[in-house]
Amino acid sequence: MTIVFDNNIVLDALLERKPFYADAAQLLTACAGEHTGCLVANSLTDIFYVLSKFVGATKAKQSVKKLTELLHIISVSEADCINALELPMDDFEDALLASCAKKAGAEYIISRDIDFARAASPVQVMSPSEFLSGIAAHQRF
Repeated sequence: MTIVFDNNIVLDALLERKPFYADAAQLLTACAGEHTGCLVANSLTDIFYVLSKFVGATKAKQSVKKLTELLHIISVSEADCINALELPMDDFEDALLASCAKKAGAEYIISRDIDFARAASPVQVMSPSEFLSGIAAHQRF
């Protein structure tokens, strides 16, 4: 199964943000096994920026490096940007993530962003708890 992570999930895991940490860490850990976890390339800059504010640039670089080893990084092309603009979504960042997730053949996008979950994404958006309770009940996770 291929899942794409929104920035908030990765930051929940890396910064151990309560009460979201446990679910986020479980999802990322699962991507070291039989599931393919993905990030959109432009997410790495945002994640690095936020991490560097909390842990400094050196540790942020180390964390981003680990992410590139654990997760598949989906490139962003001009066509992806154009496709995102054509989606019926108001948030361009979410639309770009959704466009790239579709390109990668992802089954799900995992995000805590309620507005993203309600948007007309071409790939289903679920919260970590929804994903873990719904999908894990039917498949080994």
